[in-house]
Amino acid sequence: MRKGLVVTLLWLAAGLAAWQLLQEADTQLEGMVLLAVVIGVGATLLIPALFFSANGEFIELRGAPRLALLHAVALLIVATLALMGHFERGEGEYVWKYGEPRTITVPKRWTCKMGAGECRGSWEALGSDDRTQRGTVHIWRDDFDEYGLRGPLPAGEADDTVEFEGRALGEEAATSGYADRHRESVVLGRIPALVGWIAGGLGIILAFYSTAPGRTPRW
Repeated sequence: MRKGLVVTLLWLAAGLAAWQLLQEADTQLEGMVLLAVVIGVGATLLIPALFFSANGEFIELRGAPRLALLHAVALLIVATLALMGHFERGEGEYVWKYGEPRTITVPKRWTCKMGAGECRGSWEALGSDDRTQRGTVHIWRDDFDEYGLRGPLPAGEADDTVEFEGRALGEEAATSGYADRHRESVVLGRIPALVGWIAGGLGIILAFYSTAPGRTPRW
């Protein structure tokens, strides 16, 4: 009982430490890795616990195969990092860091989500001299005010387009406002999605195997 309380307190302390690291741009990568560790450990125990409890059974960690538990934790940490990378690929910082220079054209009317800092725009497609790419443009917040992108145009004013210098990657682009503010720690998006799916699947299987009622206790 006492040992379980100590482990729970350490787990909560690690979660709070991860939250603090995430608040600073210079330590966000460390915070995300620590948060992934917290989530991986919690998921290893929580997923099978919810399943077995729903079936009237209880997990028993004493005598559980520790090597399988450690592997499950490691795999679920990798899966969590890959999931974070999935969301990171949709951020302007990621597009700016890994994209190629492009001139981006954005219509003023009906294309922008003011709260999200995104607009629909077009630019010269990567690897093509003639084809135009259309997609999401991440607009740095100061540009919304400077170019009048916040809200509808005044009555009677003709719609117009705004040109930005920025970078494009796939179907997304980012304006040059991200040049001085992008995080150098934007690296999790480089983790292939397939790695996350495989790691998550194997991690869940090992978590169930390690804690399944009736299994033979072993190292």
